[in-house]
Amino acid sequence: MNEQRLTGASFPLTILVLGVAAYLTVGLVAMDVPDTASFPGPRFFPTIITVLAYLVTALLAVQSTRQFISDRRRRSAAEAAVPTGDDEPAGSAVAGETAMGPAEDTTMNWRMIAIVVGSFIAFILLLDVIGWLLSAAILVFGVATGLGARSMFTSAFVALSMSAIVQLAFVGGLGLPLPSGFLGSF
Repeated sequence: MNEQRLTGASFPLTILVLGVAAYLTVGLVAMDVPDTASFPGPRFFPTIITVLAYLVTALLAVQSTRQFISDRRRRSAAEAAVPTGDDEPAGSAVAGETAMGPAEDTTMNWRMIAIVVGSFIAFILLLDVIGWLLSAAILVFGVATGLGARSMFTSAFVALSMSAIVQLAFVGGLGLPLPSGFLGSF
């Protein structure tokens, strides 16, 4: 087997989440909190998110290491099982299979990634223009579509419903305004 690529290890994702956690830690340390702030205070929820980010980093590191070790063992077992002579009967090797079973498709789904990243960029660019309600609906719809949602109508309904619920929770329940965009003029 001459393919040297790691199929399941997610070390780059681990490093990315660690970077986000470090960035959040720097933000927490640099945050100015007035002495009059009461519990839970402005550092409470960012601290929870930061701790969760470090926890996810640790779990990803363990998972990536275990996957790396598993891949190496599988490769060495497959290489050891490959016959070196003409002992193998003709026709026993099937295309797309290895000594350990059917070959896995490890190609990247660039269409899915483009849809998800594009919807996130559209959300960022359109948030102030069209407001939270529609831009969040575009984001949720894009992510659902990119991840393989089958029904466009259901995806659109769920996207609008979720963005409306979040809008109501933040504005009505917490009193925190979200960008209203052009819908604020109605």
